[in-house]
Amino acid sequence: MIRLSDSDIVFFEKPANWAGALTYDLTVAVAIESDLHRLNQAAIKCGALHLLSGSAQTVPIKTILQVLPEMPLIGLFHTFIYRPYLECSTYQMSIFPSQFQRFADLPLGTKWSRFDPVKLAALHTVLMEVVNSMARDVTVLNATIALQSEEWLPPAVVLQGICLDKRVAKILNLMGKPLAAPNDKLVAVDLRPS
Repeated sequence: MIRLSDSDIVFFEKPANWAGALTYDLTVAVAIESDLHRLNQAAIKCGALHLLSGSAQTVPIKTILQVLPEMPLIGLFHTFIYRPYLECSTYQMSIFPSQFQRFADLPLGTKWSRFDPVKLAALHTVLMEVVNSMARDVTVLNATIALQSEEWLPPAVVLQGICLDKRVAKILNLMGKPLAAPNDKLVAVDLRPS
């Protein structure tokens, strides 16, 4: 269990810190029959996420992501969408602009090369660990870590991979499979449920 400082409590209680037009999203495509309760439990089970509000039976929920003990905490807002036309459902964890800026010291939309590579690597490593942890308990078809404006990729485009911006992958020294247009800003790395 993480301990919230007084400044953390004040920050996470402000509704403005849970709103904003552009979010940074971890979107996990799961089997269409996936149970919401199991998804919430699988996400929280990884150990990096701690429930802040809501319950494992519902969405939305809010969790706190601890990337590393010496780094600022990040709030994630979880939602679930049933997508029968794509034969999947999506479980999304969004980082709102003020949350991202508090963690990274720069606003969303800034060139990736300007971010602290240590913070960027730590954040993405933990987000990929969340996906891999979830894949141990539920059927994960794929995942996308990207700005909300870049959207997520349905399983018909990438199956069994984690997609992220190729500039981020380069900073992280991850070898990923390049994707064809119109998704050529992203690469797919292996999903590794261990």
